[in-house]
Amino acid sequence: MPLNNEVSLKSALDDLFYKDTIKSKLFKIRKKDLYEVFPKVDGEGEKEYVERLCLWISERFGGYSIETIMGRFRLCDLKTYKEVSTILYNGKQYLIDETTAIVSFIFPIGKPIKRGEVDYSYGHIKYKQEKITKKLMN
Repeated sequence: MPLNNEVSLKSALDDLFYKDTIKSKLFKIRKKDLYEVFPKVDGEGEKEYVERLCLWISERFGGYSIETIMGRFRLCDLKTYKEVSTILYNGKQYLIDETTAIVSFIFPIGKPIKRGEVDYSYGHIKYKQEKITKKLMN
């Protein structure tokens, strides 16, 4: 995606962090297709079903990252040097440079961890750093 669309890209991706926008996107999917991928549980009402899907998404989707890269692109079909010289002579371009955004979606792997149960203190790392620091000081 061209970088000049970064604002609309971030806006669309940020919608993935909000339950109400996820719900509205789920309602736009044909129920038949949705039920095929995520079957309803016996006796589950529509409201409970949507809540279960939102929980499923919440437990799996961690976020996104955007990486930018420089690219070079042709503006038309492959041409010879002679044909391109005519294009350039007429003040037009054959090749252009463009910064492009690449989006990576972040999903945890391994044993699922519920938000709120994660230890963000990194105590084991701090302990190792202190141990190494003490060895260096002695």
